[in-house]
Amino acid sequence: MEYPFPKWLGKPVLFSRHASEEALNDNIPAAKILETLEEGVETKEKRRKGVLELVKGFKDEVLKVVVADRGDCWLVVTVIRFKR
Repeated sequence: MEYPFPKWLGKPVLFSRHASEEALNDNIPAAKILETLEEGVETKEKRRKGVLELVKGFKDEVLKVVVADRGDCWLVVTVIRFKR
């Protein structure tokens, strides 16, 4: 089945309700979240198997994205913005 969603590592990227609310409340565009997935660095934080935490620095902020492998898709679990 083909999904009309952006892809990362060959799988579609979906957003949890919580991650969607965080992104909307902090005014974080989906393109910036996807850029963090593509170019971000994996952190050393201990997470469950299949869960990745990626961070990327931008001009005036750092974005942390937690994404879970759900088999046929990636689920963005949370999005956190840190101001510099």
